[in-house]
Formats: sequence, C-alpha cells, structure tokens
Amino acid sequence: MEENGTGRPATGNPVVADIRREWHWVRPGLEEILKGDPYVYEIPEDVYAACLNGSATLWITDSFFVITTVFHDRCKKGFLLWYAWSKDRGSKHSSEGMHQFFEDLAVDEGCDFMQSQTSREPLADHFVERLGYSLKTQVLVKTL
Repeated sequence: MEENGTGRPATGNPVVADIRREWHWVRPGLEEILKGDPYVYEIPEDVYAACLNGSATLWITDSFFVITTVFHDRCKKGFLLWYAWSKDRGSKHSSEGMHQFFEDLAVDEGCDFMQSQTSREPLADHFVERLGYSLKTQVLVKTL
C-alpha cells in the first residue's frame, strides 16, 4: 500500500479505518453531506456510533471516505453505500472509480443487491446511466 505519510492509502483501493482515528476529517465531510440534505435525520455522532459498534464500516483513502453497512430488506440482503465524501469535488471516486471494489465486496458479503440514496438528481442519474442501478422508488415528502 502506497502511503502519503498519513497512514492512508494514496492510491488503490480504500482500506477499513478506525472512526476514532479519522474523525477529525470524516466529521466535517459528514456535516457537509448532512447540511446539504434536509431529509437525512442522522447526526454525525449517529454515524460515528454505527462505525464504532460495527454496524457500519468506514473505508478511506487519502482523498475520500465511504461508509457502508449491510442490511436486510424483506428477504434480501443489501449492501448500502451509506455516505460518501471526497476532497476532490466532482471526482466521483465513490461512484465510478471505486464502484467495482464495493460491488465485489457486496458479493463477498453475500448481498443480493447494492443500494445508495441521494436527493441530488444528477447523482441519481449518474448511478442509473453509468453504474447499472435502477430506480426503486421516489419518496415525496411534505414538511408539516
């Protein structure tokens, strides 16, 4: 693994990381994501706790992080790309460059499908048009 002096891989596949050790840069990325989506109800500490208790996994390289979790949807096992953030805006690391890595991981975990969610239509279109996803549902929300 090539490193850049931070202990994080500079190139290649992401590695599993300790949320406690990486929190100083993961938290601001999560805050950015959460601030941009009014329909996400977690707070950064919820994600921290999920990673700490093993129900979610933090994956990192020098330039991005992805948080994944495995879940059950009725009778199927799903692999959720829960949160993804990149220092290099628009680089699509989590969607294109690393997508095959996570797809292989999902297969290894015995998952039947992969899932991600976003309120940003261009990102959703990218997943459908370039990565082979299909639209499962659209959720309409009216704030009361």
